Amino acid sequence: MAVTQDVRNKVVVRKLPPGISQEEVQAAIDTVCQGKYDWFTFVPGKVSLKRVKHSRAYLNFLEAAEVLRFRAQFGGHAFVNKKGAQYKCTVEYAPYQKVPRDKAKEDPREGTYESDADFMAFKQQAEGDPEFLPSAEVQLELKEQAKKALTETSFKPKVTPLMQFLHDKHSLKPDKKAPILVPVKKVNSALILTCVIFCSIYLS
Repeated sequence: MAVTQDVRNKVVVRKLPPGISQEEVQAAIDTVCQGKYDWFTFVPGKVSLKRVKHSRAYLNFLEAAEVLRFRAQFGGHAFVNKKGAQYKCTVEYAPYQKVPRDKAKEDPREGTYESDADFMAFKQQAEGDPEFLPSAEVQLELKEQAKKALTETSFKPKVTPLMQFLHDKHSLKPDKKAPILVPVKKVNSALILTCVIFCSIYLS
């Protein structure tokens, strides 16, 4: 039911006995306004050593005028528990005026899974012939081949720029033999420094 800002039809009945049942509360309410509300819910209370939590009930009336009449007749109604304790209830406007919908919104995709593309592909794969994996020997051979190919492509020898520079510079001198370039895989900083010092002494 749509609720505007000025119209408030939902109320809460507070300070009900903690041990009272929903049937008892609703029966007492129906003596005053049976058929005047379209929605009802009950929240039970609780008794513990620390505190007493009262029960409460929520109602949504069909007309706003019934709210005032219900409050005048049911506000202050006394409930007596099994031990003889008396609880006088209060009737207030509910802080939140909306009520749950009776029917949930229907999903337009409900019942259409059989025509879904992903489901059809999965069904076709499940109903088809199973695909067997290669034997352990074949898998091991393929793994070794892949490892060998990776090693050959990852560790190709290369000539550093410094070695190429020294080779080109020394090859211009006809009286001296050009040094042989030795490709290296990895050269650390200490080895580069030693090579620079050696070449400086040799060319001086």
